[in-house]
Amino acid sequence: MTLAAIKTICKTAILGLAGLLLVTPLYPALFAPVQLAAGAVILASALPCLEGAYKKPVYLFLALSALLAWQFRLPPAALAAGVKSMLPIVAIVAVLQIFIIPLTVGRYDRFLRQYLRERFQSAGSLYMFLHILTHLLGALLSLGSVPLVFSIFHGSIRNTVADYKRFIATAEARGFALSTVWAPGAASVMLTMQATGAQWFGIFAATSGLAVLGLITSALLEKKLLTGGDGGQAAAAEETAGREGTGSVGALLGAAAAMIALIAVMEQAGVLTNSTRILAACLIVACLWIARYCRRPGLKEAWRGFWGKALDGMPGLAALFIAMGIFSEAADRSGLLAAFFAGLDIGAAGRYLLFLVPPCLLLISCTGVHPFVSLMVLGKILTAALSIPHQDILIAFALLLGGALSYVASPFTGTVIILASLTGSTPAEVAFRWNGPFAAVLLVEGLVVLLIMQYLL
Repeated sequence: MTLAAIKTICKTAILGLAGLLLVTPLYPALFAPVQLAAGAVILASALPCLEGAYKKPVYLFLALSALLAWQFRLPPAALAAGVKSMLPIVAIVAVLQIFIIPLTVGRYDRFLRQYLRERFQSAGSLYMFLHILTHLLGALLSLGSVPLVFSIFHGSIRNTVADYKRFIATAEARGFALSTVWAPGAASVMLTMQATGAQWFGIFAATSGLAVLGLITSALLEKKLLTGGDGGQAAAAEETAGREGTGSVGALLGAAAAMIALIAVMEQAGVLTNSTRILAACLIVACLWIARYCRRPGLKEAWRGFWGKALDGMPGLAALFIAMGIFSEAADRSGLLAAFFAGLDIGAAGRYLLFLVPPCLLLISCTGVHPFVSLMVLGKILTAALSIPHQDILIAFALLLGGALSYVASPFTGTVIILASLTGSTPAEVAFRWNGPFAAVLLVEGLVVLLIMQYLL
């Protein structure tokens, strides 16, 4: 069997999994075993497709899980529970890629170029537009928003701003990183909820407030950079070929708002579980948005792009999530975490320990460890070690703050590496020189918010 055929099996199983997760609550006895089988197929078919940054951590987690299972005589049910624990995250990340279809068919790239030319007459307003757009698209498309926004606007920005490399790298990196603290489909949010047991709406107010604060802080820090240049004249010089797009900024805002509203309604009604509510909301909004363009030309090509390009990175990501879930479950069932913390009496000091979490996550990511890994492992450790009021919300906030700092200020994260490649810069330049000061200020602001939360909760 060819590698392409194996990858097709993996992608088909991932999409089928999304449907299984939604119907399993209706007939759990029937579909729960099928769900586990789908997870096994995904992992088995993803392993031959592994490459790049995913290969080593996946095999490391699987090897450690096998060692724990052998040493502590763990039953197969423990490893099966580990596989199932991460399946909702795999399905949600895959479903988020569907949003590329309405964005493609609606020609949002052309619409956004036209919108930029007509509305933004200064470098400052252009920066905030790019900032907020990457933030919104990051909530819908995850990391795929970064190269998409760059491909749409880099020509206009290059002709508008003298230091255009820093301009676009800071706006996109920060806009995306801040979306990972609150977006319901963000992998960081899902992993944090998985590790801490926090509910999405329980952390939404604090994390969304942090995101707004971060966006404002970013613009203020770049004020000197934004005082020069005429966004309108330079952007107007760029011609747009063909028919203009039919999208709107309102549609982007509406999609994000609709997902939040649907999750809120389902949570109030007690429908589905924490993760499957997010999955259902993503699917509903995406399908309604696609239906708007069902008679437009280019829909078939957009579906092919979704299947061929958008889903191509899913096998590696799915294998990483499942391997992390198996290891996490094996570590829990082995009793290692409980034994390690049994003799510790952290007590009230646990509140202050949380202030060390964000900088520690950033330092760990600067050694090359992916934030996904450190979020999951550290989240499990903190949840087992601490015993303080509302610890699920407080731990989740500290973890997500540390994750955002990692995405923007570590030279080893995908965001920084992609932007460095696209702008012809070095990862260290993007992470430390351009985004380092912002990360330092955001850390202080986040710790202040964490302190306020401890007194209010």
